[in-house]
Amino acid sequence: MVKTLSNDIRWRIIYHQLDGFSAKETASRQGRKKTLSLADLNILDSLVKDKKDWYLDEMVDEMERLTGKLISIPTLWRALKHLGMTRKKLQKAAKERSELLRSVFMYKIGSEFKPEQLVFIDETSKDERSLSRAYGYSIKNVRVEKSIVFVRVASNEQYPNKNSVIVMDNAKIHHDEKLVESIEQMGCKVLYLPPYSPDYNPIETAFSGIKSWLKRNRIFVESCTDPKYPLFLALSYVTPSMAKGYFSESIYSY
Repeated sequence: MVKTLSNDIRWRIIYHQLDGFSAKETASRQGRKKTLSLADLNILDSLVKDKKDWYLDEMVDEMERLTGKLISIPTLWRALKHLGMTRKKLQKAAKERSELLRSVFMYKIGSEFKPEQLVFIDETSKDERSLSRAYGYSIKNVRVEKSIVFVRVASNEQYPNKNSVIVMDNAKIHHDEKLVESIEQMGCKVLYLPPYSPDYNPIETAFSGIKSWLKRNRIFVESCTDPKYPLFLALSYVTPSMAKGYFSESIYSY
């Protein structure tokens, strides 16, 4: 009598045939079922070709949204390797980066300012509909939103102290006349990072940790009626010692 196949094997056969495998190919397959199917790999390939500067955690979120599968970062990394994808595309920024400008910037920082004067700023965002960014920035909307945030920050009497040096990148919004004027009126100085130098801004590391916390606690975040509460809670996990570590582990001494 022919042995009856278990439901697990039956569904696996159906899964492979729907995935485009022939009966012979299905019969010859052994071992654990792959997490990502051929169709999933095609989706991943398209994602990377459409947008070159994904972070791994962002790709995990986007793959979950498109395929319904939550995969680990190591699994994603192996899938990218299988597709022949590497991180070499990031070299473009390094080629366009001026080491001379970076050296001049560091000389200016070291010769004119003290570490306690430096205040690092960068923009970040949270989409109220999702914890992952599915689309790029919209210049019109982002400009308005960021202007509001910066005016609010610059109006806070506790931020920053006189003689502080506000360090930020060369994004267009950072050159806004009202923003620069409001900072200078407080007795502070604006200093722009050299182009393509995010590694010179320690706050990038802090933002990365905050976003990771929000992603790990996504269910809790989405259940909150007040979006400010989980953001403030995530910020509270950045302790003074951690902030000091972000600073000391960058190019700046403390």
